[in-house]
Amino acid sequence: MLLRVGIYSIFLIMILVKCILPDEKPKIIPFPQQSVLDKGDFIFDSTTIISVENEKQAMIARELTSIFNQAAGFSPQIAIQEKQANIIFRTDISLSAEHYKLNISPFCILVEASGDKGFFYAMQTLRFLLPPAINSQTPVKNIQWNVPGMTIHDGPRYNNRTIVLHTPFNLIPQNNLKQLIDCMAMLKINRLHFMQELYNITPEIQQGLENMTLYAHSKKITVSTGMIRSDGITFNLPFYVEQIIRQSNIYESDNDKKQLFQYLASIAEKSWSNTLETDDDKELNERYEMMALYIGDNTL
Repeated sequence: MLLRVGIYSIFLIMILVKCILPDEKPKIIPFPQQSVLDKGDFIFDSTTIISVENEKQAMIARELTSIFNQAAGFSPQIAIQEKQANIIFRTDISLSAEHYKLNISPFCILVEASGDKGFFYAMQTLRFLLPPAINSQTPVKNIQWNVPGMTIHDGPRYNNRTIVLHTPFNLIPQNNLKQLIDCMAMLKINRLHFMQELYNITPEIQQGLENMTLYAHSKKITVSTGMIRSDGITFNLPFYVEQIIRQSNIYESDNDKKQLFQYLASIAEKSWSNTLETDDDKELNERYEMMALYIGDNTL
């Protein structure tokens, strides 16, 4: 009798927990190592203040505020060591270089990392948690810019997460390379490798390569050329994806944006997460299809 009562009690507790807490996975690509959903949402508005510890963190926080300016028509404020802030950056040297923690409540978001890469990836995760319209190039009305309450502890499965291009740098339109880098940064892919090294480089090509390398570096992406080492995880883009990058203006074609983003998203999931729980998630696939349609030139 006592055993039966105990079983019923456990069953009742499980039902109550299910009713109280959301029973869904966070809509993040790549899927985080650990995440626990909580009640309530944090809402961004023009009064939101982000407190950082130094100017380097402020530059990373601008990764988020700049897209608000485009899509929402306002920008959260950034301040150094502001005690009354809504979003707080805090250094935690116990975390590995690319790892981060997010604690999101209706009143505050605590962002913890040991360095720039961790804070940068935390901003990309917040971007995924926002409505997909946050990636719009023009202001979108009648949207509440909220992220769900949750706690996330995340970091990569592989230190090197590489995309390989067989098309030489100088044969790819600069806007397309920028679009590729923007998508890689969102998805936490950290290396862009060109199999073919450049020869007979003109001053214009050299300047373009330097500009692109600097831009990629600002997105925590390393650019390399030549023979590739086997450490980490490496993906060669299929012919049709390289063709999109080489020939089209990606940001002008919804279909091209969608194909590129979807393919990179599948790579990100395999090279970052410890599990592939989202591979067959129809709702998540639909979400990043929608995100891909919003993503255009000068996204980041």
